[in-house]
Amino acid sequence: MKIPLSQIEIDDKYYPRTVPDWMTIQRYSDAMESGIEFPPVTVVKTSGHYHILDGRHRLEATRRLDRDRIYAVVKNIPKKDWFQISLEMNI
Repeated sequence: MKIPLSQIEIDDKYYPRTVPDWMTIQRYSDAMESGIEFPPVTVVKTSGHYHILDGRHRLEATRRLDRDRIYAVVKNIPKKDWFQISLEMNI
């Protein structure tokens, strides 16, 4: 599903990569701009917002291109497990 970027939050309590690699974001945005499709990001939904679990660089590259939506897989995971699942996805 495509979700609005404005509704995606990055919370350091649940997402292990606190400092994105700007070179990776540049490479991803260049690739996206040339038409290459990337896998969807993974998020969880709470109170009308989404929290990213996997795909921060893809998210930032999409923002850099001034797009307003991104493909995402929305998972139903208990909040207590968010960090562990995100960590496993980002190893």
